[in-house]
Amino acid sequence: MVGSDTTYRRTGGWVSRWLREALLVAGPGGRRLRLEGPAALVWTVLDEPATAQEVAARIVGRWPGAEVPDHGPVAEALELLVGSELVERLP
Repeated sequence: MVGSDTTYRRTGGWVSRWLREALLVAGPGGRRLRLEGPAALVWTVLDEPATAQEVAARIVGRWPGAEVPDHGPVAEALELLVGSELVERLP
């Protein structure tokens, strides 16, 4: 569950590369995933730990045309990334 004061960070051991509109990530044990849409944007801006609100602000700052009106897509992307073990919640 995404909380307003929860801080997230990338899980160690993953590398990524943009390929057109998708982000390819490779990690421990040879795992490979393809991220698109909000999940790709969230992963990209989580180069430093951040809360969901900070992630949304970073997305808008990096891609001025990006619309993140209600943080819903960011929260959903964070949950997806946590479930995929690409991102973890900090205590």
